[in-house]
Amino acid sequence: MANTIEGPRQMMLKNCTMQYAKFKNSVNFRGRDQWELSLITEDAEQAQEWNNKFVGTVKPNNAMKPTAWTVSLNRKVLTSKGDENGPIRVVNADKQPLSPAQLGKIGNGSVGNIILFQGPYDNEFGQGVFNSLTAVQITELVAYEGGVSDMDFDLEGEGANVEGADDGELF
Repeated sequence: MANTIEGPRQMMLKNCTMQYAKFKNSVNFRGRDQWELSLITEDAEQAQEWNNKFVGTVKPNNAMKPTAWTVSLNRKVLTSKGDENGPIRVVNADKQPLSPAQLGKIGNGSVGNIILFQGPYDNEFGQGVFNSLTAVQITELVAYEGGVSDMDFDLEGEGANVEGADDGELF
């Protein structure tokens, strides 16, 4: 099997288990801003399908589960020409767009359908298929309830009295 496709295409992957959805805000990866999503499966046939469809680098994930495979997907904020790419379209099972607050509540284990744009490339780095995550439909939501912004310190002792605080010293 060749390591490329004939021309640009869109493709849908159905019934995918998701993890690490970063749709509310883009993240910086190797100097480029992007939105991200990882897919995970324990189904060897589904992992092989992702591989056959050039979805990305499908890797065994022995650290999480000895029988799991994962693939990472993304959409760059800017195109290769520097134009705005637009965010990933994320909808619920009824195809209604999710609000920014709802985008932050997509937790690991959520299930849905994924639309990718794929195109062949042949350049000085090699030949293959690039993927751009276009749309996600959440069919089964596992709500994300935590977050680093939810943590704070408890007051210790008699409130905020800290030795040395009157003279501007912290320690």
